[in-house]
Amino acid sequence: KSFKDNLPVDEEGRIKVNEHLQIEGCKTAFALGDCAAIGPKFAYLAMKFQAPVINKNIRALEKKKGMSAYKKGPTMMVLPLGPNGGNSQLPMGIVVGNFLTRTIKSGDLFSSNTWGELNQDIANPQLKKGGLNRRNSL
Repeated sequence: KSFKDNLPVDEEGRIKVNEHLQIEGCKTAFALGDCAAIGPKFAYLAMKFQAPVINKNIRALEKKKGMSAYKKGPTMMVLPLGPNGGNSQLPMGIVVGNFLTRTIKSGDLFSSNTWGELNQDIANPQLKKGGLNRRNSL
């Protein structure tokens, strides 16, 4: 059964949330990323910007304190087309072509950045202090 039958969703089927990323009508449930109706659908934004807000808000709920509002950042799209091509739209509507897109993303598609944020070494994915790996991420 789809969550669309049980949760408040918008016309695109995305879950309606308030400024704290709480699901409308649900005090202790949150939504983020592509499924949350709060701006563009970019999974990276969920990990980088939305998850920390939800983390703070869950802790605030536990302590019966005020919650933080999610502040939408600038929209950016980086679209590599093979190893040497692509186009990007940067914040403030700046559009760039092959060279800058390749420089920004095509090398490893941001994977080294993501691994670093998870406190991992992409060349040697072993558990580091505070990091995640397949053994402890579930």
